[in-house]
Amino acid sequence: MLSIQQMHYLVVLSETRNFVRASELCHVTQPTLSMQVKKAEQLLGHVVFDRDRNPVELTLFGQELIPVLRDILNEEQRLSTITAKWNGTYKEEIRMGVIPTVASYLIPELFTKWKAHLPGVQLIIEEMRTPDLLVAMMNKQVDLAILAGPVSDPSFRTIPLYQEEIMAYTKEIETSEVDIAQLTDLHPWLLTKGNCLRTQMVSFNQRDFLKHIRSGAGKNYPAREIIALAGHRTTKWGSIERMIREVQLSFRARSNKQLEVLSWNG
Repeated sequence: MLSIQQMHYLVVLSETRNFVRASELCHVTQPTLSMQVKKAEQLLGHVVFDRDRNPVELTLFGQELIPVLRDILNEEQRLSTITAKWNGTYKEEIRMGVIPTVASYLIPELFTKWKAHLPGVQLIIEEMRTPDLLVAMMNKQVDLAILAGPVSDPSFRTIPLYQEEIMAYTKEIETSEVDIAQLTDLHPWLLTKGNCLRTQMVSFNQRDFLKHIRSGAGKNYPAREIIALAGHRTTKWGSIERMIREVQLSFRARSNKQLEVLSWNG
């Protein structure tokens, strides 16, 4: 039978797909991790990882195994939480990271609501740029991340929150419609490097931008998708889900415009 520690090693390696990175997250040496993974595979009687691929990939057996191990580890964490609650030593703490362009309006509006609905939870909120936020999620330094999508990473649970309309502010143009030709000679103000909104504005496919920049009846308005990321294995999911739901209820139905998320390469 696998130990809880071995299950943890297998799951972390499946998420990082790198032995060195997984060993760092598990706070063990790389040889120790490799040895324990090999022992686990011997106990199971099947190979979990295809080491001939770079990065390593799950075998078909591994693809079926890892979700089961996640469930077992989650139940083990729940057991620890129940014990701590009965011992009177448990206080839930949720660490949340939010990108600055969203935090500026989302946190002031929702913080009081979150505290009212989750009175026994201590909220720790930090503004973080997207690259730093993704690293913090991978290192389990934050429990919940709110940022602009898309993010395609099987390590995280991804939840769409709402679409944020993209607008142009310029004193040179006073009409309700903006033509791309009117913007050609204007120099845009962009955020510093590392902010996802800068990357999105620079990287928007020009054809899509031309198609959607106009704002008029019957036309779609450009937008970006705001998403939440959470871990697959967390005993805090009940509170996290409540916070996510509050964001969705507060922001999803705010605009009666037809929004369309633009494609971008980041």
